[in-house]
Amino acid sequence: MIEDYPKVPEFSDVLPFCQAVKKERQTDLEDWNNLPKRFVQGRKVNKIPTSSADVSPDDKAGDVNFTPTFMYILVYDGSVNVWRRVALGAF
Repeated sequence: MIEDYPKVPEFSDVLPFCQAVKKERQTDLEDWNNLPKRFVQGRKVNKIPTSSADVSPDDKAGDVNFTPTFMYILVYDGSVNVWRRVALGAF
């Protein structure tokens, strides 16, 4: 019988739900479009640091460079920028 079917929601009940879904999808789209900015920051620089403290005023956290044996990245350690390096090798 017709009484066994759920009540059809009113438009005023559905509209807030649709607006919330639209807002979430917009946020998802913005997050997707900003993904490179969130995970790939900085710039390739023409500097091979001589030590972790070899930081100049023009250097920015996220700067990177590499040699055949190391990759260097400038990171902010909570008080100052410092260079870190990681050894490169075949795998």
